[in-house]
Order: sequence, then C-alpha cells, then structure tokens
Amino acid sequence: MNILGLMRLVALERFGRDTLSREPEPSLVMDSQQNVDAFDQQGEQEGLLLPIYHFSALAISRLLPPGGRLLDLGSGSGRLLAYLAKGRPDLEIIGLELSKPMVDAGNRMLEQAGLLPRVRLQQGDMTDFVHAGLDRIDGISVNLALEHLPDFAAVQSFVAQVQQFVVAFDCGFWLFNHSRPKTLAAANLFPEVFTPDAPASFREDSRNSLIASWRFSELLPLFRSVLGERLQGRLSHVLPLYQAFWLDPSRRPPALDGLWHGPARPAGAAGQQFASFRAFLMPNVPLDTPRRNAGR
Repeated sequence: MNILGLMRLVALERFGRDTLSREPEPSLVMDSQQNVDAFDQQGEQEGLLLPIYHFSALAISRLLPPGGRLLDLGSGSGRLLAYLAKGRPDLEIIGLELSKPMVDAGNRMLEQAGLLPRVRLQQGDMTDFVHAGLDRIDGISVNLALEHLPDFAAVQSFVAQVQQFVVAFDCGFWLFNHSRPKTLAAANLFPEVFTPDAPASFREDSRNSLIASWRFSELLPLFRSVLGERLQGRLSHVLPLYQAFWLDPSRRPPALDGLWHGPARPAGAAGQQFASFRAFLMPNVPLDTPRRNAGR
C-alpha cells in the first residue's frame, strides 16, 4: 500500500472542500469480458478484495440462522458468495446479477469449486426481485453494488422491495458500499492507493464506482424511513469512504454468533489488511465470532 498516498487521501477527505457531485457509472452493466475478468481476478483467493470479502462474510453470517437461505443482490462473479459458503457450509445462497457474462463466469467458478447448486447465480435486477418465486429468505445482502443503480429513484425502488421481504419473512439485511468522496482528486487517488497492481480497467471501474456512490447522509434517512428505526448504519472512521447498514431479524435468537466455520481472518497480508480495516475503519460493526476450533 502507498502510505504517502493514503495520508494524502485522508487529508483530502478531512480538509478538502466538498465539490464532487454524483455521476452515474459510464456503463451500468459490467458485460465486457475484459472488465469481467479483471473484477473476477481481484476476488480470487489471493486477490485484493479478500479482506473486504472476509469482513462482509462475517457480517452476513451473523444475521443468518443454521440452514439459512441468503439472497444476494448485484453479486458480480460470486467470489464473495463462494467465500461465505465455505465458511458457512450450512447455507443456501442465491445471487442475482444483471450482467450475463458475470453470471456465466460465476457459475463456472462455483461448479469448479463444488458449490453449485447450493450456491448459484442467476440473471436478475436488484430493483425488481420480489417476484423471484422464493418461499423463504433469511437474509438479503448487497456488497459494493449500489453504485450501479442509475439514480436515486432506483435506490428507492430497491429498498422498497427489501422492505417487502423484511415484512414477509422477517429476514436480516446487510449492505456494504463505498461512500462518495468530497473531491475528484480523492476518487482518482483511491485505486492508486489500494489497488495499484490491479489491471487498469479495474482501477478505472473503482474510480467510476466511487464517483457514482451515494453518501451515508443520503442513504441513512431513506433506509430508516422504509425499514424502520431498528436499522443500524455506520460510516467508516479515519477515511470515511466506506459505509455499512444492517437490520437484524426481529425474532433473531440471542447468541446466534459462532456459526462461522472459516478462519478468524485470512492468512498473510490479506489478514493484516482485514485487521487494519476492522480496527481503524469499521470497529463498531458486529461480526460473527468464529468457533473456538475454527482455523486461524
């Protein structure tokens, strides 16, 4: 990681003038094979997204009962879902993704990993999923995907459909996303600091996603107005470019944590990055506690 670049990024967010308005992503569906491959590679076992995947997997695991069924929206190539499924072998996971090349690439990966059909991707729209024919859902998750929506009306449609599932199934909800920076300079610098070795197409997608992200101050009032005051939200400390929202099921049994069978943190550098992310950016988000005999 570029430490000097990180310090500059923090300074831009702390002291910079707020001049960056939201712009939708140039392409709302990632369907070019080059971009699909670049995104998928960053989610592989040693990929740069692994610390983030681990964080979200633990947060999602905490919301789901034994034998639970998760509906994930905007799933990309399914790498996070595969990671979650390995740590929670009791779960059934259905991922909806608008890009057919992503769905095809993800299902090939899931089949090779021996996870299909317990974990499967299908083509679908995160603003139009209530008619998916599901008779039970224990949790809904969205991870680094909300910025793909074209406008705030689409966000409103999305959360209205989440609310229908929450009412129908008393399911949990997890959303993790970027929060738009104050300046264009910060958006340009972010991928150079955190993913300098990624392909240029991935870094460009990261920059565009930051610019297309909604801010915590925009999402929290909407989510609470629709999902109720039980919904919790956090904006990351130190570098306020990440945000998380979650809603526990109202009948969630006490002390449900401890269902995660995977490692407490990834091995090597990814584990150190996860620990730093957890300690300095997102310390107040509840995560599943791995069982005592889980890997370390």
